[in-house]
Amino acid sequence: MKQLLSSVLVALVYLHFRCKAEVVMVEDATIQRLIRKYMPTYLGQKDLVFGEPSGNATSCGPEQANIVITWSPKTIILGQAVSINGTMIAPVDLDVWTATATVYIAGESTPFAGITFKGGCDTLKQQGFVGLHCPIKKNDRLKVSYISPESSTARLIEGHFILKVEVKNGKDEEFGCVKVDAVIRS
Repeated sequence: MKQLLSSVLVALVYLHFRCKAEVVMVEDATIQRLIRKYMPTYLGQKDLVFGEPSGNATSCGPEQANIVITWSPKTIILGQAVSINGTMIAPVDLDVWTATATVYIAGESTPFAGITFKGGCDTLKQQGFVGLHCPIKKNDRLKVSYISPESSTARLIEGHFILKVEVKNGKDEEFGCVKVDAVIRS
């Protein structure tokens, strides 16, 4: 059971943290509808689909980052690719980072799992982030996309989870924080 929980956490962190460099959040409902309508989505068969419903992460800081992250399809299907897109304004310089990810089962206040890991901007580029430049400097406008492969979603378990990811730079300054409300189905 512990290994299964670890696999779930790693896969969720993998899916979301990839977006982390491109963290996105939109509070305005009109803008959210426009993003859902016009943002292209990759479904794993190399077909672009417009108008597919997408999920939206909620920013938990810092405010000046203007974080917006979306993913599609909104409901993550085991074994299918997920398209992740994000924009933000870098609130601080970021070359190396420490990320803390906490996973909750929806409706629960006690974390289901948690992990802290370190990396660098180049690590994300090597993982397949498109549009990322390194090092990231304060006030850089980031627009990044990432396609999570089918193999990474195949390792998840079904359920409704809340994932909170916080990222700090090497000087322990807050770079970004997002909460993802993810539903995973087979």
